[in-house]
Amino acid sequence: MLDRHAVPYGVKDYLPPESYKIKEIEHVVLETFQRWGYQYLITPLLEYLPVYTDGDSGFADDELIKVVERETGRTMVLRADFTPQIARIVNSRIQGGRAPIRLSYSGIVVKHDRNEGKKEVYQAGIELIDAKGVDADAEVINIAGEVLRRSGVNEFVISLSHAGFIHALLKQLELKDHADQVVELLMQKDYSVVEDIDGLSHGQKMSLKSLFELYGEPGKVLAKARKIFKNNTYTFFFNQIRKSAEKIKSSNKKAKIILDLREMHSIDYHTGIVFQIFTPGYGEELINGGRYDGFLKKYGADLPATGLGINISAMISFLSPRLNQQRRKSWTTWL
Repeated sequence: MLDRHAVPYGVKDYLPPESYKIKEIEHVVLETFQRWGYQYLITPLLEYLPVYTDGDSGFADDELIKVVERETGRTMVLRADFTPQIARIVNSRIQGGRAPIRLSYSGIVVKHDRNEGKKEVYQAGIELIDAKGVDADAEVINIAGEVLRRSGVNEFVISLSHAGFIHALLKQLELKDHADQVVELLMQKDYSVVEDIDGLSHGQKMSLKSLFELYGEPGKVLAKARKIFKNNTYTFFFNQIRKSAEKIKSSNKKAKIILDLREMHSIDYHTGIVFQIFTPGYGEELINGGRYDGFLKKYGADLPATGLGINISAMISFLSPRLNQQRRKSWTTWL
């Protein structure tokens, strides 16, 4: 017999006071976005499959939750990410406007998460389109910091990296058949098994193992990285990171920044400065994002872009134990 009290795996109900707190956080987030000049869009929950799969958009087929459109027989997917939708809209509806284009969104994304088992996540975010350079990258990260502080998250760490650095290193190492295995290793930050990978030269293994040290205070990490990776291409990436960190610090003296050049966050998706933001005592990232130049070209116009996504589900999970107990009691008297 069907259990009418069960919910699908990977989703959950939010009851008061968490449900109200989610809406409070969303209000703060969208208000902050608007103050910075970002215009709000509402996107559909359903999209045709090519929005997420054509042109290597960075989504594996088994991540997507699919349904068949009764009227046409075409395959649709539940919204797995907002950025492909924004790319579709920019190229089909609002391309050609005054640059840069600042857009924001909020809502639920649904996909199979192979690691955490979460299918449904409440998100909000921004896309800064047709904007290049350090100023644009720093703007997005500074907005992230402002959102967290205004939401009540006062302690957080900004972890910076550069997708271009990892792309260049993997290309230089010429890993060939071992590329997927090495990427998986780097994503897990498991350097203990580098020596066990058959087919890699001593030089390749030493380069991969050297990444283990490239984590910590930005100045010290960059000094180490410059000694190990002396190619001009790497120097360009390191200079971008340095300038971005300085720009963030100049706007927020209290910002705590670390540099993690080992980070493999969405390397198929991002191309430049990328970041993750964590808060002490909570393992899941609250915000991530970065530059994804070239992505919009897959939908039409070749425009540079950067952006961020805020995991409101994670924020409420972090903040819930800190909610005022009296307020919690007042919301739960009806239960």
